Amino acid sequence: MDYESERLNAYEVADAERFLIGSVKKPEPEPEIFGVPLSELEDASNKVKSGAAFVADEIGYRMSVGGLRDAGQSAIKFGRDILEAEGEKFLEASGFRARNLDTGDVSKIRLNIPAPRLPNVPEPKTFAAQLGRDFVQFAAGYAASPNKFGFLNPILRSGSADAAFFDPEEGGFIRPLIDLGVLPEAMEFLAVDDVNEESLAEERLMARLKMAGEGALAGGVVDGMIQTLKIIKNDPRLLRASVMSIAAATGAVVAPEDAEGMPIKTLIKSLSTAETDAIRKTATKGKKTDEGLVQTVTDEALRLKNLYPEVDGWLPINVNPEGTAPTFKVKDNGDVTVKWSQPAYAFHLPDAYQGSSKKPKPDEVAAHRGKLVNRTVDDVNAVLKRAQSGDTAAVEIINQANWYRSMRTRLRKEFGGMGDVFADILGATSAQTNVQQNYENALLVLRRFTRGEFDAEIAEYEKLIESGAPRDKTLYARDEDPNDPFRLIRKASGELFNTNSAAATEALLDMFRQVKKGKAPKTINFTGNLIGFGNEATIDVWAARYLRDAAGLPRIPPPAEKAVAGKHLTGSTIDNQRIGSEFGFGQEVFNEAASILNSQGGIKEFNPELGDLGPDDLQAVVWFLEKEKWAKNGWTTKAGEGGSLDYESVYGGSPDRARVAELRSIINKKGSTPEQVADARAELETLQGEPQRFTGGVSMERPGQRPTNPQQAQLASELTAPLQGDNKVIGFQANNTYGEFMGEAERALNFEVVTQVDFDPSAMTKALVEAGRKYDQDAVFVSKVVPDGTPGARPGVEVYFRDRQGVDYAQQITAILRERGIDGFTFVTDARQMDRVNVQAVGTEDVAGLVGIRFQYIPEFDDAFDASRQNEIFKDKAKAFAKVMDDVAEIDGITYADVVYYDTTVFKNTDRSGTEWINGGTSYEEHLRSAVGRDAEGVGGQGDLFSEAAP
Repeated sequence: MDYESERLNAYEVADAERFLIGSVKKPEPEPEIFGVPLSELEDASNKVKSGAAFVADEIGYRMSVGGLRDAGQSAIKFGRDILEAEGEKFLEASGFRARNLDTGDVSKIRLNIPAPRLPNVPEPKTFAAQLGRDFVQFAAGYAASPNKFGFLNPILRSGSADAAFFDPEEGGFIRPLIDLGVLPEAMEFLAVDDVNEESLAEERLMARLKMAGEGALAGGVVDGMIQTLKIIKNDPRLLRASVMSIAAATGAVVAPEDAEGMPIKTLIKSLSTAETDAIRKTATKGKKTDEGLVQTVTDEALRLKNLYPEVDGWLPINVNPEGTAPTFKVKDNGDVTVKWSQPAYAFHLPDAYQGSSKKPKPDEVAAHRGKLVNRTVDDVNAVLKRAQSGDTAAVEIINQANWYRSMRTRLRKEFGGMGDVFADILGATSAQTNVQQNYENALLVLRRFTRGEFDAEIAEYEKLIESGAPRDKTLYARDEDPNDPFRLIRKASGELFNTNSAAATEALLDMFRQVKKGKAPKTINFTGNLIGFGNEATIDVWAARYLRDAAGLPRIPPPAEKAVAGKHLTGSTIDNQRIGSEFGFGQEVFNEAASILNSQGGIKEFNPELGDLGPDDLQAVVWFLEKEKWAKNGWTTKAGEGGSLDYESVYGGSPDRARVAELRSIINKKGSTPEQVADARAELETLQGEPQRFTGGVSMERPGQRPTNPQQAQLASELTAPLQGDNKVIGFQANNTYGEFMGEAERALNFEVVTQVDFDPSAMTKALVEAGRKYDQDAVFVSKVVPDGTPGARPGVEVYFRDRQGVDYAQQITAILRERGIDGFTFVTDARQMDRVNVQAVGTEDVAGLVGIRFQYIPEFDDAFDASRQNEIFKDKAKAFAKVMDDVAEIDGITYADVVYYDTTVFKNTDRSGTEWINGGTSYEEHLRSAVGRDAEGVGGQGDLFSEAAP
């Protein structure tokens, strides 16, 4: 957009103005001096200099060509002076000042924009030729000046020529005439004062004004500036120096290699009166305004505004003066956070309705949606074409279609039956937190919850729900009331989980997935994508950025972005969601685009393992595609990049998470030196480690002796006692379930433990073996989930359900397992408050909510096992289990089924006869008498989970 077209309509003026706004790069006509191209001047220079005749060199070259060159050089410096002077005035008006770091003194900023240098022409050797050169310079200016002053034209033209085409640093044309006696000394007042390159631009301009009337100067102002800008613009070195000069003056941070092509005007902006007034209001206490604070905040607001120029495709951002919240906040470290106005993404509105309160018609919305669907399909096909041509980055983007599936695998392998509650906790604690803090908080909640440390708070919350009292921000007021027994869950330090303590409590009560009208959809939808109970696209900030670009709208600067609009509508359920506004519209776009891409078959052909794309799969591809675009263009900052749960998982089981947090803080801290960052990164690599998971096979049931709920609780208490005080344990459960052992169904515990990589399983194993002997069990076993390829690992299968299920649903699966000859399985349980064995001890439920089933091949329980063929047998069993898994996966409601590998140790009862059938294993007595943990040591040291890709 040409903002000055009404005032500047000549081609050169418009071209210069476009440069001032956007530094538009395109081929330009070669700069000329008085109609003579620079290249011709250079050629003439070379030709003349090659002549041997002194006259030709002295008169034709040094005097004539030199005079033209001096006039041109002065005109260029004249334009430079105008540009610097106006820039200095603008910076002063905008509140910018230069501060001396040593003295603290504040002064006017001086810009230093380099003037392009024309080819040098040596000075004449004789005084006459020097005087002639001055006359040529004067005549050049006279001939170039406009003819618009009537009978005064000769005089004013000469003045204008002297001003525009003589350099005040050389004294102008008047000085040599006085020296020669041509003009009387009475004309001394016309000679300029001493000025040089160190003088301010304003001082140099005043010197020029002394050489010419102000009216005569006006015409040359624009011409000189235009020619200067055109020359600077076409010389990358000069342009880079110009930008760096202004950037240094304004405080903007510009890398030298990025300065070329950068718009100069984008570095100079100002705040509106409303914005300035809002800042001053917040900086005022009583009747006193902190002017230093006003300046600090103004500088920061301008800095951020200048990072996102309109000409680069950004929507303008403004300080938000509305509401009662302060316009800015200053952190303890001095960082300033500005409250910006937050425009809607509005990608769901057709062009004609942008900024309008009118509602588009359904057919208009459909047409607009079709436009975005086609753009999405085209963009994905474009990256697919890149991938097919061997572009490794594009291949990676396409393969990210399985991102949610991989995260689902990671969560299930790391957290097993606790994966459902952990995913819900992640969603519940995500509001107003970054990904790193979100993941940390989720681990803390799980750690304290599974140890029973929230029992009192949860009991009070259940009373609140039963009473029908509102569950809103008043809960936090009740929490602070010393006379109210109601308390929200906290960290061990006493700190709340931001504003998410109530939501996290509801996740522990299995209320997070409840859908009601007016509820925001993002966290539930994202959790569903992660754990598998939903595959609709999650319209997050990256999806919104992509869709806004697809709609042809300017990008919203990250500091001004807000949550995507859209709530659950009337009749919306977890199984049939109805969501409005931006979020719902975006889901429809991804739904339709995924269908088209699947029908085209290109993705599936490129990577058959991906199969058909779900809307969430497509959103994952677009997520990485949009991030690639932003990274290539340098549009995002560290704060604007967001984070990744898969990266957080890499450190989820780290042996020293506190140190991990310290190192990441050093890496992200502004003041860290390159050496400190490098050292921190190197140490951080040594602290990687995903959460590890152990399972146990244990029961207290004997023929004709089915244990009661209290007895089950007693067994669970004995098994988990050594875990309670172990800070290497992230979470655990020992909940009521049932399984099958040696063809007989039995009541059992779903025993699962999630730990750090440095967890010592000795005490846990000892408790398990002691329980086996105490309750006269034939055998017990402990297993650790390990990567495929781990020596001696036994194959197994884990299957997970979309929803919590009961025994009736489970029987469909057990029928398939029995038909396929699978003997020995355990149903995996959920880990909510209602599922805990101590809660069910006083109730009537005899099984926790079922969320999956697992089984594995244990050679100790196979009398046909041949140790010499171990590897061959394990491979055959893995293939057979995969077929069973495929059959089970056909049942409606299965969201995850995969072959899993276990490092398993079996312990058997040799205190009585009847266990001779067990092939190998370690006796209870042998284990309990030996050094505790010797046999179990290998169980805890089989490497990091997911160090290899899941099969």
